[in-house]
Amino acid sequence: MESQLRELLEDAVGGPPYRITVAAVRRRVARRRAKEAVAAVALVAVVPALTGALGMPFGPVRAERTPPTIYVVNGNGVVPVPIATDKPGKLIKAGQGTDGIAITPDGSTAYVLAYTSGTVTPVATATNTPGKPIKVGAHPPAIAITPNGQTLYTVSRWGRVTVIDTATNKPVRQFRVPHTAVQITITPDGTTAYILSGGVVTPVDTATNQAGKPIQVGGGTYGMAFTPDGKTLYVANGYGDTVIPISTATNKAGKPIPMQNDPIGLAITPDGTTAYVVNWNISAGAVVPVNTATNKAGKPIQVGKQPQAIAITPNGATAYVTDYAAKGVTPISTATNKPGQPIKTGTDPIAIVITPSGKTAYVANFLPGTLTPINTATNTPGQPIKVGGNPEVMAIAR
Repeated sequence: MESQLRELLEDAVGGPPYRITVAAVRRRVARRRAKEAVAAVALVAVVPALTGALGMPFGPVRAERTPPTIYVVNGNGVVPVPIATDKPGKLIKAGQGTDGIAITPDGSTAYVLAYTSGTVTPVATATNTPGKPIKVGAHPPAIAITPNGQTLYTVSRWGRVTVIDTATNKPVRQFRVPHTAVQITITPDGTTAYILSGGVVTPVDTATNQAGKPIQVGGGTYGMAFTPDGKTLYVANGYGDTVIPISTATNKAGKPIPMQNDPIGLAITPDGTTAYVVNWNISAGAVVPVNTATNKAGKPIQVGKQPQAIAITPNGATAYVTDYAAKGVTPISTATNKPGQPIKTGTDPIAIVITPSGKTAYVANFLPGTLTPINTATNTPGQPIKVGGNPEVMAIAR
């Protein structure tokens, strides 16, 4: 079975080294399944720390602002869904092959990444009108905004980083990082951007936009996330079956933390004490808790066959994990590390976000093109919301 998975990945990306975006792997696998209409195994990887995408670590519980809106990227554009009504708005066109999004901290602008067009399109969230597309290079897989909202970083498939001033929506600098990029994440204090590409993580000083020495983390790296204090960056290494801790003070990689099988993403509790690592496995997926004080892995928590995305409630009480194969989501109590009863959502649940108040989790179901709200107090799903296309990335404007 493992060899079949490797063959599928090679077919998707053209052979090793596997330099491709996670979103691209998802699209290609899902499209093949839809076209052939067979019950083939889908290889789907997840980057939970992609800004606003698949379950970022949240801060303390906060009141909802009116009206918070979920922006759902579905390949054809982006669909706004106000959480007050759960009624989808009109599709916003933002280039071809849309597969990424980042929203400014003040919620005023959503920047939509288009893989095929090689552009980033700013969308004014007050009116949901797109602005002029910004060229950023071929097949951009990643996007992130600094915490002060002043600078946007994107990277093309071949490692060309474009720095954009959000005040003018003009590129101000371009430079390269090694190999094919997968993800960008920025420290909570905004001083450093870390770009994951081809088995290395490259730190970039956001004041000078100068790239530092690449940090070796091994091949098959798909996801990374910071502790809330920004002192440690954890990187999931799928091929090495490890998680690599990186000290942001020294930019040195620590001792690899052994995992169960194919770690593909992670999320960290708001208090920073535990990192929950999604271990994707074709027959028995699990989430492994890691004590961030000791970097010791705990007992794997069984959550289904193909766990994909993970998100943690703002109060840190519950982690929700999507299972691509089981068509649902499994809640995990972080107090006991025990899984609860799986919640049925829809076919191919691939992404999840949680509202700032923590009252509702929204799950994107890839092939049916729907969004399923879950009441986190009762863990009951609501009526699926039709958003069209193949939704795979979401972000909340608050």
